[in-house]
Amino acid sequence: MAPGATGTGPPLGPRPTLQRHGPPPAPLEPVWYQGETNADRGYQYRRLLTDLIASWRERSGCNFTFITIQLANFQQHPEFPGDSLWAELREAQAISLTLPNTGLVTAIDVGDADDIHPTNKRSVGYGQPGVPRGPHLRTHHIRSGAIHLEFDHIDQGLELRGQGGFQIAGADRRWHWAEASLDGAAVVVTSSAVTEPVAVRYACRESETQPV
Repeated sequence: MAPGATGTGPPLGPRPTLQRHGPPPAPLEPVWYQGETNADRGYQYRRLLTDLIASWRERSGCNFTFITIQLANFQQHPEFPGDSLWAELREAQAISLTLPNTGLVTAIDVGDADDIHPTNKRSVGYGQPGVPRGPHLRTHHIRSGAIHLEFDHIDQGLELRGQGGFQIAGADRRWHWAEASLDGAAVVVTSSAVTEPVAVRYACRESETQPV
């Protein structure tokens, strides 16, 4: 996704969902589970969310912990790979981790393709102690037509569930669905359609739910 993409809507100020809330009363620490109405302005959301956190902390006089839950999966998995406004919003939510005392919960595998307000809240509310965020890409290597990805914050290890979600591209920047496998602590991504890959991405759609 091109840096700086802002969607198709005109530039606007903060949406009401980012305006109407005041800081939480001490000693409560917020879990922010929001973003659907801002999905067409993901690049703007990078600043809005970090500004919100900073302003709440300033007004409360407390550097409290702030947890962001990324947008859950919604709608069916697309037939063809492509860009996604929801993926851009999720990336904007991840930028909140640049602030101290923040955490991030990935929810793309616990949503409901047919319900923008999924009922499964327990999966995002009960995590593993001491794991403030999900896997984060540390480095990558390109070898023998495959891209090897290594991650931080993998706790007890990585697990692949199905093959959906990975896309790979060559120098022409045309994206293709890819296959992924585990090689120790690394994820290896390949595609028969791309013999010399230069880029890979994951979960760059509204949903990773397979089509029915």
